[in-house]
Amino acid sequence: MSSSIQMANGTSQHDNIEAYQAGLNPPGGFWSDDTGHKAGDPILHDVNHRRYKTFFCCNAFSFMSSIVVIMLLLSRNVFSGTRANDRNK
Repeated sequence: MSSSIQMANGTSQHDNIEAYQAGLNPPGGFWSDDTGHKAGDPILHDVNHRRYKTFFCCNAFSFMSSIVVIMLLLSRNVFSGTRANDRNK
């Protein structure tokens, strides 16, 4: 694997980890008690639902697009220009 592909693969994995971390730790954190809301729910969801929805959609899109990039980088077919059937001949 060339160094540019390895660097791109490492960068996309880093982006993937950051998107995953952002989903686990949303802005504002989580409620810790059950006074008027459910413990463990994101605070931003209750304080500003529109911003939470925007964050959630952007984070989900970011996570899935980084998964797609990783899959493309790992696929030998993309870089070799051959199909799987052609390699067996």
